[in-house]
Amino acid sequence: MTSEIRSRLSVLVVDDALQVRAHLRAVLSEEAGLCLVAEAENGAGAVDSFFRCRPDVVLLDVCLPDSNGFELMQCFKQAAPDCAVIVLSDAPDPCVEEVSRLLGATEVCHKADKLRRVREVLRRLVRERGTEMADAQGRGLAARGLPPGQ
Repeated sequence: MTSEIRSRLSVLVVDDALQVRAHLRAVLSEEAGLCLVAEAENGAGAVDSFFRCRPDVVLLDVCLPDSNGFELMQCFKQAAPDCAVIVLSDAPDPCVEEVSRLLGATEVCHKADKLRRVREVLRRLVRERGTEMADAQGRGLAARGLPPGQ
């Protein structure tokens, strides 16, 4: 990443189901303020993509064939505490929701409801983090003696 503040949040999608990844790819392409930087279908690919791309947001399936999604989330949050992790679960499950929140998940969304909540959560993050990025950009410009908008 360059020293210039990015105008869009970078997103990593981690899910073993091709159809889910395709659906999330479509959602991300329709939403302003978001940029898909990588996809992974398993834990090994997720770790590689995470450390290569350093995304702002991870959409993470907790049930992967080769990995425990909760362990991946711990790894990601330890490496980048400000990274938003949106947990994807097959259906509502109080245990998944409780563990996810304890580990620092931003939200838990269910595939059973066709991931409708994902779009809402992503829009909220764009609003919240977009303001933070704009503020940081303004501080950087002011430090260089430039007016906003330069």
